[in-house]
Amino acid sequence: MSLALSIIIPVYNCEKTIRKCLDSIFIQKNDLKYEIIIVDDGSSDGTVEVVESVIAGRGNVKFIHQENAGAGAARNKALRYASGDYLLFIDGDDYISSNSLNILKIEMQKNEDLDVLIFMYRYYDEGSCVFKKMSQRDAEVYNDVAFQNRVFSFEECPQLHECITYPWNKLFRRSFVEENNLTFSETVVHNDIFFNIASLTRARRIRIIHDILYVHIINAKGGQLTQVFDARRLDVIRALNQCDAFLHAEGMQKKGMMLPYVAFKANLLDWVIMKAEGELQERFIIYLRDFLHMLDQDTIIRLMGHRMATPALKNFMRKMGLPKRGERFTDDNRLLLTIIIPIYNVEPWLVQCLQSVADQTLNSENFEVIMVDDKSTDLCADICRDFCTRYSHFRLIELPENTPGGAGIPSNIGIDQAKGEYIGFVDSDDYIEPEMFEELLLKAMDTGADLTLCDFNIYYQKEKRLAPSNDQKAWKELCAMDFKKVPLRLIRQKTLALSAVPWRKLYRRDFLEKFHIRYPEGDFFYEDNPLHWFAVVQARRIAVVDMPCITHRIGRVGQTMDGKPERLAAFAIHAQTIHDFLESTENRDEYKIEFLRWFLSQSAWVVPKLGKYRSEYLRALSQLCRGTTLEDLKSYRKMSPHKISTMYYNFMLVKGHWYCGKFIRWFIKEFNKIKKEG
Repeated sequence: MSLALSIIIPVYNCEKTIRKCLDSIFIQKNDLKYEIIIVDDGSSDGTVEVVESVIAGRGNVKFIHQENAGAGAARNKALRYASGDYLLFIDGDDYISSNSLNILKIEMQKNEDLDVLIFMYRYYDEGSCVFKKMSQRDAEVYNDVAFQNRVFSFEECPQLHECITYPWNKLFRRSFVEENNLTFSETVVHNDIFFNIASLTRARRIRIIHDILYVHIINAKGGQLTQVFDARRLDVIRALNQCDAFLHAEGMQKKGMMLPYVAFKANLLDWVIMKAEGELQERFIIYLRDFLHMLDQDTIIRLMGHRMATPALKNFMRKMGLPKRGERFTDDNRLLLTIIIPIYNVEPWLVQCLQSVADQTLNSENFEVIMVDDKSTDLCADICRDFCTRYSHFRLIELPENTPGGAGIPSNIGIDQAKGEYIGFVDSDDYIEPEMFEELLLKAMDTGADLTLCDFNIYYQKEKRLAPSNDQKAWKELCAMDFKKVPLRLIRQKTLALSAVPWRKLYRRDFLEKFHIRYPEGDFFYEDNPLHWFAVVQARRIAVVDMPCITHRIGRVGQTMDGKPERLAAFAIHAQTIHDFLESTENRDEYKIEFLRWFLSQSAWVVPKLGKYRSEYLRALSQLCRGTTLEDLKSYRKMSPHKISTMYYNFMLVKGHWYCGKFIRWFIKEFNKIKKEG
């Protein structure tokens, strides 16, 4: 029987850590056939003696020696001796988790001929003696992948190029590595960049698992090469140039798949610039500046809005004059856009919001801003007046008294006052990227869309944590559609599966007027749900901008999401409003199943919070189900998590797949009970 696994370990002056590293392998309890190839990279301490004492009597260990040449050269040498079906890389100062090899064995047996298996890891900080989560960048990308439960190709998920280029959180098929002649760069630092980029690009069978199999040690004494910032750091330029040439030869630019790599490269260089000093820093600044100047303007704009672009990188780009404000619009005097901002008691966050609107890459002549203050009791009105003084295209409407409900009435007042050709909304506690409305306008004008949407990020106020939007799967499915070939009905259905928020959308004003589209007005919240249905179902053309342009704040004090049960019960009112609207349309049966899915998913979130209003809410919903049989509802129990995830995505992430089925079984039971009661 052939060996299943070759474990490759480059070591250099690891006498204090290599024993723990090797023991973490030897203590694994499984029957996996493996070999260990250790390459000593010219250690000058007692590493060799420790290794020899630990491996004594073990026949599955090869111990190889070379003069000091770096971890890349050591790994390349080990590759020549490897005979396992798969390759696993471990650094000599790290270790693997207790059940790692067993999990890898299961994955190798379950998914034959994987090119690359990616798994999770964690850090151990020797200074603070605590474990830390994996890189936030990697976590976001892994969670963003829509194919977590199946094998996929790199072309289905090019955002993997955004990840940190560690070789040790991956399993590689040896024949795949050999067939593609993949090797590590033989540089002192950054020797893993090319191997990672090239292997992922060529991979046709990739799988991500969410098991933590590896522990990476952060050295408190600063002996690791990642902390070296002298002339050796110039190796990063060599590594990136090698990647540039490879990706060009692979045709990544023609395939439109370069942005994740561009974001990775720019962010890496920005990190190096912040760490380097003196002449070395200047060389990296020149290199980064030249690289950015080579990019086309659309890529620059997209990079500015990319989630990986740090504030420091964005500031660097703005100092370079990238992007140019509104230069893609030729008619400087044309009022293209009205941005409406309903405001109520958001003083701590309002300045950030309004400044992000003022900083749009559009010319001020191209857009107006209508702020509608709903009789705030804090200093919101004063802040708005200050912005009106500073910016002539800002206008404030102060309502004489607080309106009932949420943002519906103030938003409608803004719509009635709007003069722009297009209308957009911004929540007063959120903030937007500088290029947001320029990108949305360009897409809308190029396509003639009635409705144009973008992606967004979420900022969790309590945890102070940034994360991707909560409907990533539905969003990726929508963006993957060929809008010129796919029937409008299917585009609408996919759009209806998205969160109903208005602030990710750009509306053509004459479209809103033609169909008399407004927010429903009343003493309730979540009025954006009917607006979502009104606009999506009646839009003759929909377009998307696949970049996160907004950061939406969640978890602040006083937010609508924290509404009282009587407020949450408004979903029953909105369900009736949407139902009546659909009944009035020419295609009333076309969206019946989407409507059913919508109110079930909303109810899954709402019902546990309703308390004494639960029965009343369920009665209201039961009335809406008169045209739907009990068998229609039961059919949801037979749907797979993959199919149901379009409307349940955020809910499933929080509660787990099992809860969805549990809720539906409970709902059917309650529904049947109410039906019998009359």
